[in-house]
Amino acid sequence: MPQSPARTKSKWNPKGYFTDKEVKIIVNSGKSHTSEGLLVSVLIGYTVIRDDPQKAGMHNRQGLKLSQIWKCAKDYDMWPLFALGLLFGLPRYPVGQYLSLAFRGLGFNVIETNLLSIPHIAGSCITMILITAFSELVGNRSFVAMAEDAWLLPNFIALVAVPSPISPWSYFAISTVLLSNP
Repeated sequence: MPQSPARTKSKWNPKGYFTDKEVKIIVNSGKSHTSEGLLVSVLIGYTVIRDDPQKAGMHNRQGLKLSQIWKCAKDYDMWPLFALGLLFGLPRYPVGQYLSLAFRGLGFNVIETNLLSIPHIAGSCITMILITAFSELVGNRSFVAMAEDAWLLPNFIALVAVPSPISPWSYFAISTVLLSNP
């Protein structure tokens, strides 16, 4: 990520992301009444630095050197975090992405498929609120964040253990609970 809208040029991108005119719009006015200025301000999503000077002093936007990345990769204490980061949420995506196809393959029509795709979204909202409240209560975010894996495992075991061919309503129930994860 670039350090600021004015510092987007690099070896890999010698032209930068913005023209000089766009940088002036982002940094100075942002409230330009021209269609180009408004479009740039909306698309960029940056808070204008003149309106919020604290944005200019963000020191967390320093680039990483290859030696720093290598030093971190060699730190074996970080490996579980890397594994968690790579695997987080991965198992549930195929079920979610192919849910409507699975429902259609199990004999539901188009309207039923669309309606049956709604409950897991509501369930996910509810579990997200509950897990957030629980993390506030416990005061620990990391172990609570790992609850997703504890939630998914029994559901995958159920999907594997249910005799084939699976009944449409059994698949609906298991996939809804699986996708309602926090």
